[in-house]
Amino acid sequence: MKEEGFLNGALNQIKEKNTNARFLANQALFNSPDNSKIQASAKVSIAFALNVYNQDHNDLDDLVTKATNVRTVGGIKKIIKKAKQIMDSRD
Repeated sequence: MKEEGFLNGALNQIKEKNTNARFLANQALFNSPDNSKIQASAKVSIAFALNVYNQDHNDLDDLVTKATNVRTVGGIKKIIKKAKQIMDSRD
């Protein structure tokens, strides 16, 4: 199985089982103080979500990179906030 097929299989499983995002990034991962270290799984989940939201727009590329390099809960929250601002300003 190729890498893209591997990911497509996972996405199809999520769709078929009507799975929500809780298993990827439970809100508890983000409830720590802003200066707390962000868990790797939370960073990957947010980067994934940014890539999904970036489809057909390509205006979140910089934030995807930042999400993979962020070190704190506060840092990831700032990235999410900035992404929301960009998405809200789309035509």
